[in-house]
Amino acid sequence: AATLAVITTVLIIIGAGFAWTLRDSGQPQGEPTRANWFTRANGITLAICAGVAAIAAGITYVPNNDDHYYLNIATYIYEHGVIPTGDTVLSNQDFRTYARSSSWEVMWGSLSRLIHVHPATLLYIYWVPIAAALSIFAVAKLLEGFNIRHLKTALITSTLFLVLDGANRYSFGNSQSSHIWQGKAVYLALILPLTFSYTIRILTNFSTRLAFYLTALTIASVGATPTVFIT
Repeated sequence: AATLAVITTVLIIIGAGFAWTLRDSGQPQGEPTRANWFTRANGITLAICAGVAAIAAGITYVPNNDDHYYLNIATYIYEHGVIPTGDTVLSNQDFRTYARSSSWEVMWGSLSRLIHVHPATLLYIYWVPIAAALSIFAVAKLLEGFNIRHLKTALITSTLFLVLDGANRYSFGNSQSSHIWQGKAVYLALILPLTFSYTIRILTNFSTRLAFYLTALTIASVGATPTVFIT
């Protein structure tokens, strides 16, 4: 369980960490001062948008029936120190036809056991605002991949939409806020935009480094949700 938690955590963090590479080192010749100013302005805008998303996610609560199902495996691992092979919702593993389709809950349960922090605290209190902030970096990376000219305007507009749209459990913005503790929401809000971004980059300028990044994102996608097989 410990090895599984470490490996899976590293893979998902690798994918999330790519969102922090927004800054473009290339600068148009003849306008160094203006380029530097725009780079700093975009960085400030990005930090503000990520902060707003994190705060909104941290204070947004939308009741969700999935709470009872998504955390039960992680809680079982945290309390018993073993990875269950059967149902943990109704039958205490007596129902053996239950099959896990992703390693997301197992990863959080194992990590919680290792650091002695309950999975609910780890996911709802710590992970939700961090993931929400990272998702904005992922959106910014995707916008950059599309060569959006007015990056600040696009980023502010996207952030406002995601934040204001997060109050409804059926809305897209819910995946960026109160729903982002689930693996499928992390895949939609964080991993998928990065996957699109690096796919665009690798098709236009192939390199081994980009191929490694895209491979790591694909592995993280499989660990986060079985939805990746559909998309």
